[in-house]
Amino acid sequence: MEQRPLPLPDSPELDVLPTESHRLLYAYLFERRDDPPTMREIRAYLAERLGEAPAQTDRRVRDLRDHFDVPAVRLGADYRYRLTGWSKVKKAGSRKGVSKRVRAEVLAPQRCAQCGRQPLEHGVVLVVDHKVPREWGGADDIENLQPLCEDCNSGKKAFYATYDEYAEEIAAASLHPEPHGRIGGATKSLPW
Repeated sequence: MEQRPLPLPDSPELDVLPTESHRLLYAYLFERRDDPPTMREIRAYLAERLGEAPAQTDRRVRDLRDHFDVPAVRLGADYRYRLTGWSKVKKAGSRKGVSKRVRAEVLAPQRCAQCGRQPLEHGVVLVVDHKVPREWGGADDIENLQPLCEDCNSGKKAFYATYDEYAEEIAAASLHPEPHGRIGGATKSLPW
């Protein structure tokens, strides 16, 4: 089955995107299809255009993935974000986001769950991370959320992105009612 073509940046098909900043991000990735940008370039572009903080930019990329495939592809020493097409994973709709209350609860320990650094002591910025990515069927439930510093979150995303081609199978496995079934299904979906 042939995939439908990507819409032009001014297309009404982009009305599925929640805000104008999402459309601006889409336009940037669309124009850079032949030379995909790094996350640093994306952050710099949106910071210049919108004055946005890096955590907001990361969220915009995740939101865009509700509708489009934007894998992190390793090219040379960097991971680059390539807009490749419409998302193949069926999603229930646009990301609703984590409530402010849940966000505060997740970030309350004030320590990165991966490296242990703290904002006041080490000058890091903590973000709310999905342990199991939404693209793989992870929920916005508190049990699936953890505080990560921006460095660890970026590294985790880049590592997990190497498995994005199996997202559909991993998402299906995550729906199994038993933990062993989820683990087995996810394991079977990978090329071991």
